[in-house]
Amino acid sequence: MKVFANIFKGMFEKPSTLTPVSPQGALGACTEELDDRFRSLDAGVKAPLLKDMQAEDDSLRRYIEKSRLEKWFEGAFDLAKRDVQDEVNEEMEESEAMKEMAKQVFKMEQTIASDGRQAAIDILRSKPRYKAKSKLNGSVGGFRGKLVR
Repeated sequence: MKVFANIFKGMFEKPSTLTPVSPQGALGACTEELDDRFRSLDAGVKAPLLKDMQAEDDSLRRYIEKSRLEKWFEGAFDLAKRDVQDEVNEEMEESEAMKEMAKQVFKMEQTIASDGRQAAIDILRSKPRYKAKSKLNGSVGGFRGKLVR
């Protein structure tokens, strides 16, 4: 549903470049004269196309009258509007949650860095735990004054 919400989000904002057309508003479209994109077609192709558009218009009129298509359109439009609004609200909540998490991570990083700095300072200031023993007691290495002949 996110894909549709992103596509139709602009439809419900003011001002909108997208304008939904109700079934009643679509009646009569291209039944007298074809759209600009069809003007370059040959007259032999235009006539059957225009006839097909008129047949589609008659079919649409029957659906509007008998199947209450206008009510179905209004219901679907309202549902789409609510779905998009719910999606926008969910994105806002997720965004706020992400911002809050980022703040918490930043605070944790600062605490870790501060603790690390303090530990390093404490180590530098502390006395060594062991004292190096001097091995020189008058003799050099493992020779104790013995001569081997």
